[in-house]
Amino acid sequence: MAKVFAKTENGILELCKSGTLFNYEGDKFRITKSGKPSPSDRGECKTDVYIEAENILDKTKREFKISIKQNNAEFLENKMTKERAIQIFGKEFSDIIKKSIGKLKEHFEKEELVFYQQKGNTQAKSIKIGWRFELFLTKQGSKSELMLLSEKQKLDVLAGTNLSAEKKNSLVLGDIIQNSGIANFILVVDETTKIGQNLDDYIQLLKPIENYSQENNIYFGCKAINYRADKKGSIKWEGDRSLSVFVEWTLIEGKILKGKLIHDRPLEVTSHQIGGNLTEILKKIGVSSSNFEALKKFIIDKNN
Repeated sequence: MAKVFAKTENGILELCKSGTLFNYEGDKFRITKSGKPSPSDRGECKTDVYIEAENILDKTKREFKISIKQNNAEFLENKMTKERAIQIFGKEFSDIIKKSIGKLKEHFEKEELVFYQQKGNTQAKSIKIGWRFELFLTKQGSKSELMLLSEKQKLDVLAGTNLSAEKKNSLVLGDIIQNSGIANFILVVDETTKIGQNLDDYIQLLKPIENYSQENNIYFGCKAINYRADKKGSIKWEGDRSLSVFVEWTLIEGKILKGKLIHDRPLEVTSHQIGGNLTEILKKIGVSSSNFEALKKFIIDKNN
């Protein structure tokens, strides 16, 4: 699907040369400027293809700021951080996320925390750290549910209304264009999408992002991050991810390893913090990847 996305984006950009004519809702337009917006800071804006066009009849200008989405699979927000959550949801991000993930509390509490043998996709010699937080267009697995959002919040996620100024006011062909990074149209592609020879082939598939937002739902997904031993014997985990739910590990009286699931501090704690604490605990009790089975001598208290 990534190839479909890139091919569609590049295909549109190739067709969007200055002076190109296209039709939209019965009017004919001539492109006066186009390109892929580029924020001056790190990351990306929501607009994948920016088109400024002039109406042939009345000479008015119109912007087509197109967000390209992959049908049924694409991340809307990948590996979300607290900073990004504030941009999308505002200062109440924590309450919004807690309300949504609260629907899955029982699923989290049923999770095993220590894995001596491989189970499903979780490899042997693993300890649960927590779960990162992501947004999708469709439900993704058992730890995924409908995100409880207002219509405005949904639109903010899809259009990028609350992005940083650097992302909202992105560069197009070297010029900063106000709000060029805020998408106003969406183009959904999948494996069957044909690459057209004419820009009209794409324009006819565009949908105003407000309409798309009203017609579609946004789902969250929580993917597990584990403290694990690799084949070479070293311990590692998947980067420093902000956690929606995390396991607070403590050592009690040198013989009880207590794992408490924390549901009420979404994106406040990272996997480096939990992984670093686990490293210190395992060093203290003399357990490593080479003698992971020794952990069985300790009582694992899953106290939620």
